[in-house]
Amino acid sequence: MSYEVEIKIKIDCKDMERIKRKIIDGGGKVVRSQIETDYYMLHPCKDFLSTDEALRVRYVDGSVESLTYKGPRIGKDAKSRYEIIVNIKEGDIIGLLEKLGFKIGIVVKKHREYYTYGDVLITLDKVDGLGCFVELELISGESERELYNVAKRLDLTGSILVKSYAELLWEKTASSK
Repeated sequence: MSYEVEIKIKIDCKDMERIKRKIIDGGGKVVRSQIETDYYMLHPCKDFLSTDEALRVRYVDGSVESLTYKGPRIGKDAKSRYEIIVNIKEGDIIGLLEKLGFKIGIVVKKHREYYTYGDVLITLDKVDGLGCFVELELISGESERELYNVAKRLDLTGSILVKSYAELLWEKTASSK
């Protein structure tokens, strides 16, 4: 059980290399790079979109990694929410959930690069169908202000978004119909 506190900024994909250099030049460290495929599940009896909850199955580089419940947002300046993560290393978790009545709602696939920068975890994301983003998440501490300070140090000037990639894809899908 933990709380996730993060901000997400939409950026131009051509700025990714500049941002990487600023992270490293500012003392940040490369953690890893991977392909993440997230399956957001629809509950059989509850509308997660209206309750602002999510159930996600994450695959990393093709292998199942985790099942995550995300509760409703509680912050207004940053995206803060309660989350429970269960690590899974094998098995057909989606098949199990489907047997329980869940259905796949939307799939988010992204190439993600992780960096540490003091008490902040930075991810540079290229999301299929959406473009490029930077996410800043508190590793420790409680001050959302630190996220904004790091964004300023990295010259991140794009729009701050509170919606998840799944929500952005849902909206894009709905608007194209």
